[in-house]
Amino acid sequence: MDNETLMRNLRSVGMACYVAYHDELTDFSQSDTKLIDLLVETEGYTRTASMTRVLKSREIMRAGRDRDALEMISHASRVAPAVAEEASEILKTAAKSNPPQAPGTTPSEPSVFSMQPEDRTHNIAFPLVRDGTVSEVLALYAAALDELRERGIVRSANGPGGDYAELLCVRAFGWSRTANSVASYDAIDRANRKYQVKSRRIVTPKTSRQLSALRNLSQESFDFLAGVLFNGDFSVMRAAIIPHRIVAERSRFSAHTNSSIFFLDDTVWKIPDVRDITAELRKAQAELNRGV
Repeated sequence: MDNETLMRNLRSVGMACYVAYHDELTDFSQSDTKLIDLLVETEGYTRTASMTRVLKSREIMRAGRDRDALEMISHASRVAPAVAEEASEILKTAAKSNPPQAPGTTPSEPSVFSMQPEDRTHNIAFPLVRDGTVSEVLALYAAALDELRERGIVRSANGPGGDYAELLCVRAFGWSRTANSVASYDAIDRANRKYQVKSRRIVTPKTSRQLSALRNLSQESFDFLAGVLFNGDFSVMRAAIIPHRIVAERSRFSAHTNSSIFFLDDTVWKIPDVRDITAELRKAQAELNRGV
């Protein structure tokens, strides 16, 4: 494990979490499942988030990079002083004794790392997918997609955002969803107003706010654009309903793609006649998670 991977894993765990639960994480007699349950119960993390923290922590330890991780935490500029101090104390204590090692014997409950790949999938991944809320499954999907992109397996972060945005809008406002064969708009309200729904997943602060291509914008094939920005885990970041005329005024035509380009930047919400629907979509998302 190189330093870049080590730091990425630490960020996934959270430096404060790594230090706070260091004793439990280095106790390989405790199964991964028990530690996941512990984080869910004591910290209130989702099961998906808890699984990530446990697996990434133990991945660091099994790679023999625990001391390096603690060293990074103790010198990190953005970590709370108490966390950095505790990391230093753990290092001092470890220096006086043998560092904890992953045992060669099988613990009472097997770690996921000791399982065959197919068993690991059935014991860890499948239950999370089956039992998770919509948001948890989407967050798990997003995490897997990000990891595949970092490994060079996939080339983009495209995913289910478009369909999910449409579903949230339809649930929030009672619109009727159109058939997939209708290309010019995605939904229609009770007053027969047509809505084109576009979304973007914001993975980092530098992620472009450009929505997907708008075809035949000059033909006014829709009345409003519903633009949705998702956070990296597909939770609703921000959303707005924008009249067609505003979309047309702020878009630019790209001859290369034969389409119009629109950026859903923060200035859009300041324009008169633009409606902020963030609260409505977050409510629809919460209801969907509860199975309402």
